[in-house]
Amino acid sequence: MSDGAPGLKVGAARASITPPLGVSLAGSYTDRRAVGLRDDLYARAFVVDDGTRQIAIASCDVIGLRAATVAGARRIVEQRCGVPGNHVMIAATHNHSGPLTRELVASGLAGETDEAYLAQLERQIAAAVEAALHRRAPARLRLALGEERGVAFNRRFVMREGPVRTNPGQQNPEIVEPAGPIDPRVWTLTALPAADGVPAEGSAAVPPNVVPLGLLVNFGLHPAIVGGTVIGGDFPAFLESGVCSLLGRCGNGAGTLVADATRGDPAAPVVVFANAPCGDINHVDVSHGQRATGFAEAARVGTILAAEVVKGACRLVPEWEAGGLDTPPPVRGARGAVELPVRRPTAEQVAWAREAAKGRMTMVPGAGLEVVEAQRILALADGWTGESKRTEVQALAIGENLAVVGLPGEIFAELGLAVRQRSPFRHTLVLGLANEAIGYVPTRRAFDEGGYEPASSRLQPGGGERLVDEALDVLATLRAGQC
Repeated sequence: MSDGAPGLKVGAARASITPPLGVSLAGSYTDRRAVGLRDDLYARAFVVDDGTRQIAIASCDVIGLRAATVAGARRIVEQRCGVPGNHVMIAATHNHSGPLTRELVASGLAGETDEAYLAQLERQIAAAVEAALHRRAPARLRLALGEERGVAFNRRFVMREGPVRTNPGQQNPEIVEPAGPIDPRVWTLTALPAADGVPAEGSAAVPPNVVPLGLLVNFGLHPAIVGGTVIGGDFPAFLESGVCSLLGRCGNGAGTLVADATRGDPAAPVVVFANAPCGDINHVDVSHGQRATGFAEAARVGTILAAEVVKGACRLVPEWEAGGLDTPPPVRGARGAVELPVRRPTAEQVAWAREAAKGRMTMVPGAGLEVVEAQRILALADGWTGESKRTEVQALAIGENLAVVGLPGEIFAELGLAVRQRSPFRHTLVLGLANEAIGYVPTRRAFDEGGYEPASSRLQPGGGERLVDEALDVLATLRAGQC
């Protein structure tokens, strides 16, 4: 779908994906049913059009996505809008306060999937992309890089004795050091209007004096702060409302905020939070004992990140800029398939797992972590078949200096950092939980160290490194223009 007009155009939109009350909420070894609603959930889309081709990035307020859901949404987008699947990336924020949206038998978690909701989900994802395409307008794209070290922490720790532990508890005296890195970078891709009469340079050309058409935000952190039995968007909902309160008018269920009337009551910019690899990252700072759960904590974290996003959007000199009166940078996309060997269980392991899975899960080895291993074995025995899992890696490019990579599953931060550092593009945004939920994807080293994530992972050691290699191959193809 292109109107053939010259110049870069950008559109952003959202469509409701709020489930009915009573659905099973995701991310738990017990069946949590929704009894209330705090925030509506959305599929949000960010579309870039170079005048000939379009790319779209959609992010959904859910735990993860089935490959079939992604394929269905892409099919609708292609049929209705003419945008090929190679150019449509669909990710999940990994929201733990939303419905179950993965294949339950392959997730190892408790609950009941709502198949009618899942059918509607793919239509609503496509609706968000279609709406973003219809809202395209001449734009300038500006990429800013910020940093936030106070809300995201590696949750795996080297202990004085025993294996690495996940979430060992705040102020635990046995903690030695984190077992892996974090990525503190906050990437903000801001689309600003480039219409006649809109300033193109100086302070009058950036927020808050110009309301963005949309913002794509890339940062890695588990949205597992709230918990409980109330549907909500976790910290990304407060991130969006915080950005909108400073840059526009927002009403996303996290509270309606009315803009200053002297600014003409501008429409709210759509804030598309695209989670970076965060399989081993959460919000818990173990150095203190302050409570770190619930809506208050989600609001605190979301507000801090919103401040960093707004700082980036307001910068006079970004890391990268394109559009406006310049020749639009060409957009393109590519995908690659990869086979990841799985940890196929024996008959004896399956028999053990059926009994062990009846226990109570904890993060402590020998006191409940075996339940996680048992659930992983049963998920492989009852769900995935064969010796490997076939999945995809996707990359989108805007010009010669900016790329967006989509990796499936709960990728460790270290793997995302490897893609960024080795990418042939000057700037590379990396998304986890993109196009399919395949569970935890640890580093090879983490399997030797132990802990919750390797115990849960259905992949053989080295699967994460294979995904990195495939991502670099796809990026090289894009950089060479072979797509």
